[in-house]
Amino acid sequence: MPAPWAPSTHLQIDLDCLTFYANNMPIFRLDNMPPGPILGHIKPDTYGHAAPQPSIPRNHVYAWKSNPPQMDGQLLEEYTRRCNGGQPLLDIDSLLMMPSQLSPGEALHVRLLEVLVNHCLLHCENAYSLRELAKVPHRDRIPILTADTLLSVAYFMADPFASYQHRLPPQASLADHLRVQWLRKNIRMMLWTHLDDDANLHAASAVLARSIDGESASERVVYGILFSGIHVAIVRIDKDEQKLTHTEALPFLPSNFTSSPSTPGITALGRLLSLEDPETLSKLRSRLSVSNPKHSKLEELGVYYATGGVLDRLNTEALACIQSHLPDTTSWVMFSLLCPRTAQLPTRGTR
Repeated sequence: MPAPWAPSTHLQIDLDCLTFYANNMPIFRLDNMPPGPILGHIKPDTYGHAAPQPSIPRNHVYAWKSNPPQMDGQLLEEYTRRCNGGQPLLDIDSLLMMPSQLSPGEALHVRLLEVLVNHCLLHCENAYSLRELAKVPHRDRIPILTADTLLSVAYFMADPFASYQHRLPPQASLADHLRVQWLRKNIRMMLWTHLDDDANLHAASAVLARSIDGESASERVVYGILFSGIHVAIVRIDKDEQKLTHTEALPFLPSNFTSSPSTPGITALGRLLSLEDPETLSKLRSRLSVSNPKHSKLEELGVYYATGGVLDRLNTEALACIQSHLPDTTSWVMFSLLCPRTAQLPTRGTR
């Protein structure tokens, strides 16, 4: 019998996890189903996927919580040593050394991430993969499809226009997905589970720091993102002070029936990713130029492209509107250097 909110409802049971599914989404506990017509207790959530009614008592709703795996004692000792006697746990403002009030640029970045994450959750495959995370017992047991979804989300948040360039090949192994990923020149990311367990959070921080130690990168401060899909933690590695600090594990995914796209994890990532990207200009060059790849005389003079590339499709009013939303003088100058057309726009202070 179809549910009143769906053209057809496919029902499944998982005897291993004692879970009742509707349309491939976990709904109820098989050993404690709610009374009455089952389909009447199911409704579409904020993202249009099958979910238990919010009014259903929690003891009827599926509950997956695998025990956190034991961590290597040597990793935990290394974590303590890397904290260098300091207080490692900081809020995101202190970690990034920023005021608590979001700047206009940060607020814009956070809002964009909220849109991207919530758009990702509209897709059934993504929603299913992310809901399944709660029953993964160890990072080495993350399904490759789920790991690929997590990496895609992370890369897309870090660099929406170039995320397709960072996808691992179809034959990539789980080990490829679990290695430390370069999101930016000064930001790394690594998948881990059970970040809300202190031992796992500390061990993951040590593994990430150890990986950064082995790099030849010139950045003196490198940030790391520990990402489980359910939680996210931001790590700061200060090479000069040889010190590790990090945030707590922050909730990342919005709830099924959320009325707000915001979560502490998304906000923290938005603040981190609003930091200056050292490779901004090279990325702009690769995305906006459709002219001859050889350097032109204009580029030698400081104008980066002989033609406007995709910017040539916009009229002057549209370019000026884009410019008016840029948050600071540095951004205005960078925009003016993209091509001759943007260079002709008045810069801040000349209007």
